[in-house]
Amino acid sequence: MNKVRLRVFDFFSTTEEPSSESDFVIILKEIGAKRYIEIITDDFQGDALIVAVKKVETRQPLTHHLIKKIIKHYHEKITEVVITDCVDDVYYAYLKIGLFEFDCRPSDAIALSFYFNAPIFALETLMRKVSFNREGQNFLPENKDVPQAVKSKITKFEELQMKLNEAVRLENYEKAAKIRDEIKNLRVID
Repeated sequence: MNKVRLRVFDFFSTTEEPSSESDFVIILKEIGAKRYIEIITDDFQGDALIVAVKKVETRQPLTHHLIKKIIKHYHEKITEVVITDCVDDVYYAYLKIGLFEFDCRPSDAIALSFYFNAPIFALETLMRKVSFNREGQNFLPENKDVPQAVKSKITKFEELQMKLNEAVRLENYEKAAKIRDEIKNLRVID
């Protein structure tokens, strides 16, 4: 069972206002390569991921906080997350705690991986099945039904990135700083 190591490249909501109709996109990138996979989940899972990545403190523990406390109480840790398959646009994963593997949603496993600094992997068979390459500035996978909101957000990011490069080239650092801030507001993480 060959595995490839991934990192969270980016994640974002497909709409400005959260609703039951909106999706949350998690983009994972293979470390040392140009292959990406895109997992679409709901905004509730997206919020949980943001809380984990940004290490946001909440008034009461959320489910992931509870799971983290239980694992630590037993002096264990999550040692790895493995995304194993995708069937009908539904991804499958497990997380490994000690000697045990627990099936879970990839979005939960990815969020929990941030609490334990656990590596994220995907099976090579999955990567061959669903990954896409980033060629030049084209971030979107070919032959994939990508929501318009996602396309426009990626297009906006690429446009801002080109403007930032141009501002730096012209040594207009004030303009570059403003564009950088726009990019930060568009992107959730590096």
